[in-house]
Amino acid sequence: MPAIIIHNLDHAVCVLASLKNIQPLASTPPGCYLLSPQNGAASLGAALFQAILDNVGGQYPDSVFTGVLHCGGDAGYALAAIRSGLHAIVFDGSPTAADRISDIARQNNCQLLNRSLYTDPRPLDLQATDDAATACEHYLINQIKHNPEIATIS
Repeated sequence: MPAIIIHNLDHAVCVLASLKNIQPLASTPPGCYLLSPQNGAASLGAALFQAILDNVGGQYPDSVFTGVLHCGGDAGYALAAIRSGLHAIVFDGSPTAADRISDIARQNNCQLLNRSLYTDPRPLDLQATDDAATACEHYLINQIKHNPEIATIS
């Protein structure tokens, strides 16, 4: 699934609007990871990130997306993210802490995802674009064309 780094509600709306715009091009509805910035738990916080996801999900109820909060190596941020109801986080702490966080996450319907979402392939970071809407649509179309398992362009 394509991954796009969002920094605010406007970015999240832009991504889901782009998904909606390109949906007629795909044989199946495309989905997307909405990633916080790296260490987003420290800069945005779990509650704000969850509020962004809830808001944009309400605006685009038929969209397929997974919000992912990057918690760095801080177990406290990871636990706060799980408590806030997030369904996916990235945690870079020690293996022992990761095992504990993974167990708690699993009990709370939250996935502990690998940090490779931020590196392989490199996600689109909307903070680095002048025209987020155009960048989103081009990125998503390119991802779908080059990854047939995502969706097939008609």
